[in-house]
Amino acid sequence: MSDDPGNISNAMPAGEDWLVRKVQDLERAVRELRAASNGPLVVNAGGWIQSSDFDGALPATPGTVGWALGGAGSNAIFNNLVLRGGIIGDAALANPAAFGVASQDWSGLTFTTVNLEKDALITVPSGYSRALVTATATAGATASSTAVASVYVSCSIQGSGPAFVAEQLAATYAGSVTRGYAASLTGLATGSTVAIGALGVIDANGSVVAGSCNLHVTGSAIFLR
Repeated sequence: MSDDPGNISNAMPAGEDWLVRKVQDLERAVRELRAASNGPLVVNAGGWIQSSDFDGALPATPGTVGWALGGAGSNAIFNNLVLRGGIIGDAALANPAAFGVASQDWSGLTFTTVNLEKDALITVPSGYSRALVTATATAGATASSTAVASVYVSCSIQGSGPAFVAEQLAATYAGSVTRGYAASLTGLATGSTVAIGALGVIDANGSVVAGSCNLHVTGSAIFLR
C-alpha cells in the first residue's frame, strides 16, 4: 500500500475480502431487524410501540388482543392492568362500585300531629366511602268517621329530606301518599349504616282510625370508593 495519504487505496480496509465482509455485516443487520419486528415488541410506522400480536388500527380502533403505547394523544391500550403499589389497587379497578338495598313496612300505626318516623338501614361495604342514595316513602291511613283527615308524608336519608306532601281523605275513607328523595353522601365508614326513613303525620283538624295507619320505605345505594 502506498504511503501517499491522497492515494484512495489508503482508505480501503485491509484484506482483499473486505467487500465480502461488508456485505455479510449488512445481511446480519437486516436479519436482526427482521427478527425484532417479529418479536414481542414492534415499533409501528405510526409512532406506536406495540406487542407483536396487537391487532388494532390505532387510534381509530383499540383492537382485541395485545397492547400498544404512544401515538397522537399518548394513548395506552391494555387488556389487563396491574398496578403494583399504586394509588389505585386491583380491587378498585375490578369493583369500582357496590350496591345496597333496603325495603321495610310498618303497619298498625296511628298518626298524630307529631311526626312519626321509621327507618330502614343499608350497611356500608368495606372499602367504600361515598354513596348515591335514592329512596321512596309512602304513608297510608283511614280517616275517622267524624272528620276529614289530611295525611302527610316525607322521605329522609340520614335524617334529611324534602318538604312533606299531603293527601286529603274524606271521613271513613282510606288513602295513601308517596314522596321520593335522593342524596349524595361522602365520608362514610366501613360497617356504618345509611338510614332511609318514612315520616307520617296528620293535620291538626283531622283524625284517623287508631291502628289504621302504615308506613313503607324502599331505597337503594350505589357505593363508590
